[in-house]
Amino acid sequence: MNDDVAKSVLGLGSVFTIHDIESWRERFLESLNAAVSCLVLDGADIDQVDGPALQLLASLVLEAKDAGKEIVWEGASDELIASARLIGLSELLGLGLLNTTDSGSE
Repeated sequence: MNDDVAKSVLGLGSVFTIHDIESWRERFLESLNAAVSCLVLDGADIDQVDGPALQLLASLVLEAKDAGKEIVWEGASDELIASARLIGLSELLGLGLLNTTDSGSE
């Protein structure tokens, strides 16, 4: 990713579940509508994630692609990667090439 690219960075926090899904949906929509070409997701701190939250991320990725925006992971926790793999979303989310040794926890 070029440092000159307009980007929006979203830190997903440590708990990313259905309980906060509506506020996250609004944040994602704001980011999609912003004048940026790249959305940077930071999931390095996630220690709790559920299926609805992963489905929301999948929706964001698909909508970003439709809008011509790039999705880049700044970090992804072991829990995030394992949960995405478990329900078959790791490739769609762009987490398929990440493993637990390069997941952004430095």
